[in-house]
Formats: sequence, structure tokens, C-alpha cells
Amino acid sequence: MTVEQQWRQQGRQEGRQELVQEMARRMLVKQLDMETIIELTGLSESELQQLRA
Repeated sequence: MTVEQQWRQQGRQEGRQELVQEMARRMLVKQLDMETIIELTGLSESELQQLRA
């Protein structure tokens, strides 16, 4: 894999992570329960706590 391909892959992964975090924030605003958000996003409870702050 070339350096350029690695950068693109890393960028895609970061973009996906940002999207998951934004979806989790919206779920928190809608007051979905933590277990559901964890199940749907794959985030940990501590990651969700950080998003709440």
C-alpha cells in the first residue's frame, strides 16, 4: 500500500468515526438509552460520556 493510499484510508476512517460520533450525539439529544446507542454505534460507554460533556 502506498503512502497516498494509507492517507486516504486514514481519512475515510476518521470521517466514519466523526459520523458515528455525530449520530451518537443526536441520539443522546433524543434521549435514547445508552445501551441502544452503544449497540447501534459500537461506541463504548466512556466514549458516550465524553460526547455528553
